[in-house]
Amino acid sequence: GFGIINGVAFETGSKWIWNKNNNFGMLYQAGIIIFNYIDDTYAIDYLDGEKPAASLIFGIGICW
Repeated sequence: GFGIINGVAFETGSKWIWNKNNNFGMLYQAGIIIFNYIDDTYAIDYLDGEKPAASLIFGIGICW
């Protein structure tokens, strides 16, 4: 749900075009998130009860 984790992220990324006719390809990004808030229940269920100050983030997707 929204509001369970809150933070500021710094990301960079680009896209890799496979078909120039319709601009179809893959996008990718990477960055770091600095957490402002992590819900206690979420930390217990998914982070072994620890609340990290920051984390690396990665993402891939398809674009056109």
